[in-house]
Amino acid sequence: MTGVGPRVSWVMWSRGLEGLTATQCLVVGELARLADWRGETVCPVSHLVEVTHRTRRSVHNALRGLERRGLVDCRARWRADGSQASSSRRLVALAAVADFEAVKAVDEASRDGAGEVEADDLVEPDGPVIARGDDQGLREAIVRAVEEAWVGPAARLVARSMLVVVGQQFRAAVQRGVDFAFMEVDESRWDTASWAWETLRVGADVIARARSPWAMWANNTLRATSSRNWPVPEGVVVEELDAAGPAASSMVWGPGDAAGMEAAALDDFGSVLEGMVEALVAAGMGEAVAWAGTLRVVELSMRGASRRHQLAAEDVRLADLGVSPRCARAWMTLLVGSRRGASPSVLGLSEQDLAERASQVAAAYAEDLAATW
Repeated sequence: MTGVGPRVSWVMWSRGLEGLTATQCLVVGELARLADWRGETVCPVSHLVEVTHRTRRSVHNALRGLERRGLVDCRARWRADGSQASSSRRLVALAAVADFEAVKAVDEASRDGAGEVEADDLVEPDGPVIARGDDQGLREAIVRAVEEAWVGPAARLVARSMLVVVGQQFRAAVQRGVDFAFMEVDESRWDTASWAWETLRVGADVIARARSPWAMWANNTLRATSSRNWPVPEGVVVEELDAAGPAASSMVWGPGDAAGMEAAALDDFGSVLEGMVEALVAAGMGEAVAWAGTLRVVELSMRGASRRHQLAAEDVRLADLGVSPRCARAWMTLLVGSRRGASPSVLGLSEQDLAERASQVAAAYAEDLAATW
């Protein structure tokens, strides 16, 4: 069997969405541009207002519409001092091929005592499904779904099949969501389904090549939901960080690991790294760019000490944020220190030094961005 190919980016995913208003298209497109590997970003409404050239009210309405469709999930965040921080928003790929309103209707029917209702009418109610024991059928459908960029009939077939059996095939993950993440059963089912879908999109090649794709999919989903099932404070414990930069072993496991990629997530940020973002914002950088850029720099820092500065300078995602090679190298130096050790990592900086180094990165970003226009 040939490989199933690379994963579709969030930007390409957003362009395939149908039935959105003009403002919703602009908003979800910007969220996709800023999103990390799992579709999450910290993006203030003010940033969306600025880049979409829409009123604040229009942006709020667009976000509410996207949330109602299940395409965007919003999560409140809090600073160490207890004050509210900008919310994080996560794109939900499953909602593009599943009827989110139907999911909620099934959940409400279950709560109202309408009987044991499995999600058998969520996507094209009368459509076919792949049986739990049909590994070859699932394998072939995954390959076709990738070829369709996860928005065609094969993707709907896989999504429908998964939603029908989420309570059985992914039972362990659903139950752990109830036991350890304090979710209601229906909430855990939908959240687990969302994680399962993202796990499949990221690790499609690994799952499709497995002897039993159904079993591999369930196992990867169980591992991917571990950070949800054992909640920790929003951040990496400082002692878990190597002096030269974040170690991959200290990061929460996510579906990206199935595809062999190094990944960091918003929940991996402790007071030190969050302080780095706040220093960039205080120096004049937009919060959305500061979060997106720092997340990407952290990911790149895990790919080997010898090349990470060069990787940052050549990174397309950083360039898409308006980060020049010069600024990207300075950003990496702020995080992990200089290659020869003359400049310490963020862990070794005083508050004053952090502010000074962050201002240099922010200034380089502003200068180089202005020079491109």
